[in-house]
Amino acid sequence: MIRVDTDVIEHELRQAKESEIFISQKDREYMIKTANGESSYFFTSNTGIAGRVFEGGKVGFSYRPGLEIKKIKEILMDARASLTYTHMKGAMVHGHTPSIDFQLKSSGKKINHNTVDKWFAFLTEKLTGTGVYLKKLYYLKDEGSYLLVNSNGVKGGGTHSFTALGLELGLKNGNGEISFLLNRLGPGDNITGGNWIKELQTLLQMNTVPFVKSTTLNCYLLLTPQAVAALIYIFLSCLTSEVIYHKRSFIRLNNEKAFFGKELTIIENAKDNQIYTGTVDGEGTKKEEKTIIDQGMLCNIISDFFYGSRLGIASTASCWRDTYRNYPVVKGNAVAVSRGEKTINELLNSVNPVLLINDLLGIASGFNPFTGDFQITSTGYLWQKGEFTGKARLYLEGNLCLFFNSVLAKSKEREYGVDGSVYVPAFLFDQRPVKVLQ
Repeated sequence: MIRVDTDVIEHELRQAKESEIFISQKDREYMIKTANGESSYFFTSNTGIAGRVFEGGKVGFSYRPGLEIKKIKEILMDARASLTYTHMKGAMVHGHTPSIDFQLKSSGKKINHNTVDKWFAFLTEKLTGTGVYLKKLYYLKDEGSYLLVNSNGVKGGGTHSFTALGLELGLKNGNGEISFLLNRLGPGDNITGGNWIKELQTLLQMNTVPFVKSTTLNCYLLLTPQAVAALIYIFLSCLTSEVIYHKRSFIRLNNEKAFFGKELTIIENAKDNQIYTGTVDGEGTKKEEKTIIDQGMLCNIISDFFYGSRLGIASTASCWRDTYRNYPVVKGNAVAVSRGEKTINELLNSVNPVLLINDLLGIASGFNPFTGDFQITSTGYLWQKGEFTGKARLYLEGNLCLFFNSVLAKSKEREYGVDGSVYVPAFLFDQRPVKVLQ
């Protein structure tokens, strides 16, 4: 733990007036281990102080690496000097937030390489006789904390912590070798949830079935949590006050006709999302749960204080700052999508036939934020009468609004996707014709 003395900070803020200090600490640890015994290890630590000064709707911004509190005066002076030429706009949050224990929660711990070696040996042993072998193991630990104080009495902060483990697997068959990936991301060190071996067996079944020969498949679609996470992530990018203010989204304020299907409920700063927690966001607005979509109805726009003020809407405490070096942006901080009552396996067996889609990587490049239309290619696995019978490279296209309206059910299980800021279930969509790429 790194304790921060706020007396100097508050003294300098009183002198500077209409100013803010943001301090952040972020550690990232990354390791790759291969089957031939080679290992790569990376560790980065990023700590620093940023200052903002507000005057006449403009914002001066400056930062310094390190935690030399005595440099706060210098940082604020530089920020004020930049007001003469900056084009940045902003507004400072007013009001009082209950103080917290002001310390940066940096563990300073690094992964024990022997632990990764044991994981690799354990998984290799479990895979013996399955026909699958472990090629690489990827380990990532990302954690950090931030503190914010401004001259209007706001004082607070937040933390995040997640671990990700990925397995690159190989399967030899008559046509050569197939490679596929299994990964898991969870809060803190909790990446052991679920049955890894069972998931590996399912992946084995999915990757050994033949390609279908049809040009079109008329099926229900089941998007896994990882695929849904990519879908929700691009949807959230259209729901922010910043893009709506600049008219870069198909979403409009007070659009009573907007309906996204009764199965869709999205909550920002959700307690269910255990990766990102805090008392205030990156501007100093007090964090609390806010329903963005309630059973398909748009309730709130994801907003910070600055763009919310321009649109005449309240902030949802959705100001994001990755590190002290980054200027605040509007982004969902800790989003959760409500879950259903059935397991993924029960959803698979509730209709027939089903195309299981495990990822929508690259959907952002085929998405039009002005209309909500999207197009993407992905691999689908055909599930019929209790087993996988084929796979196909699919071409999917549609409109997000219509797509969400066709969700029939959600899974009980939820997973973290993308950067951990979204926590989502699987979605079962109604039956439709899907083009197969040959």
